[in-house]
Amino acid sequence: MVARSSVNVFISQEAAMKRVLWVLFPMVIVCLLTFFSTSCKKESSPVAPPDTGFVVVPQHNIPWPSLANSPWPKTLHDAQCTGRSQYAGPHSGRIEWSLWLGSLSSAAIGGDGTIYVCTAGDTTSSRNALCAIRPDGTVKWRFATGWDMESGPIVASGGTIYAGSADEYMYAVNPDGTLKWKFHADNAVFLDGANIGLDGTLYFASIGGTLYALNPDGTLRWKLFVDDGFDGGANGDIAFSPDGSTMYVPGLQRGLYAVHATGVVVWRDTLSGRVNGGPLVDNEGNSYVFATVERPNYSRTYVYSIGSGGDVHWSFTDTTAAFFTTGVTDPSMDGNGNLYFLAYALERPVSLHSLDHAGHLRWKVPTPYAYAAPPVIDNAGTAYVFPYGGPYAYAISSEGTVLWQISWPQGGADVCPAIGADGSVYVPCKQNLSSKSTLWSIR
Repeated sequence: MVARSSVNVFISQEAAMKRVLWVLFPMVIVCLLTFFSTSCKKESSPVAPPDTGFVVVPQHNIPWPSLANSPWPKTLHDAQCTGRSQYAGPHSGRIEWSLWLGSLSSAAIGGDGTIYVCTAGDTTSSRNALCAIRPDGTVKWRFATGWDMESGPIVASGGTIYAGSADEYMYAVNPDGTLKWKFHADNAVFLDGANIGLDGTLYFASIGGTLYALNPDGTLRWKLFVDDGFDGGANGDIAFSPDGSTMYVPGLQRGLYAVHATGVVVWRDTLSGRVNGGPLVDNEGNSYVFATVERPNYSRTYVYSIGSGGDVHWSFTDTTAAFFTTGVTDPSMDGNGNLYFLAYALERPVSLHSLDHAGHLRWKVPTPYAYAAPPVIDNAGTAYVFPYGGPYAYAISSEGTVLWQISWPQGGADVCPAIGADGSVYVPCKQNLSSKSTLWSIR
């Protein structure tokens, strides 16, 4: 009996083990298949960023064959004035070289990598010139007019460089530095307001407030003066709609005008303040401008998003002191439709602000000193900031993190830098708050 009982116990234990194995076996197989399936997968697509609640509207660079096929053919990069490069910017903030030239305009880059800037503020005529600089920092040539040239150059598809001068001429200069033609306007032509239409027509506003359209051979196509005139000064950027049919031009006293490429005013906005930053146009045809509304004891600056028909989609203002007084830089836009701009006030720190596509504040990062050049954006959404007065320059990620900062000369930048194909950023910069300026190359 004892022996028989032991056998029965052994058999029952063996049966139990079989039942457990039959239950566990499929589970083990599933786990192994899952492991090997995951391990052998090809690299997956990038994971979408977490939903932060902010509005993302992807953007792309709009083809514009009349501009040079170059990393940065004009102030704020493109015909829509997005300030966004298709290339990566500097990763370390290392200064490669510097070149003293005199008071400088915004920078542009030709198809062969040549950097173009205009100079002003020097008593010698040779310093009041359009300058061509090689990527190694040596001067290729100067085209002198004898008058201040504070116009951010534009490089056209054939290599022609356009630049205005205080002598009331718009100049077209060949890639070898020789004169192609010049056109006499009604007043000085400088700063950064010019642009090129899809058909190669050159558009600019003079300090006298007249908007001009010139054929590629320098002959007048049309000119336009409305109300108090157009802003041909520091706030006079011209930006194009994505299809090239309409340009957006700030008025001299107040308002933003939509002007058809034929010279007909399509609409004028109803903003109550003077435009003092922008316009920038996105892929959907919306324009973004800053307008400062004057009050008895203070002024307040607003950011507006305006549809292609002139309707205001949204506005934004900040309650901090920076938005009460002086204003903002021109905006830039990254590949997700986020806006970047620096708000400043006299003798108060600059802050880099970022808004999403619907006008919600994503973040703001304070930087020292009270003025700065417009931020420029690389293909990763990194913003490069060069405050006027120093002491630091910054690279700030799309999430608002400072990636690097470098010591920066007192004086700083107050015009638009340019990002090159090799990751360099070229920064026109005043030295020691004087009229003497230096072009810096940073990697």
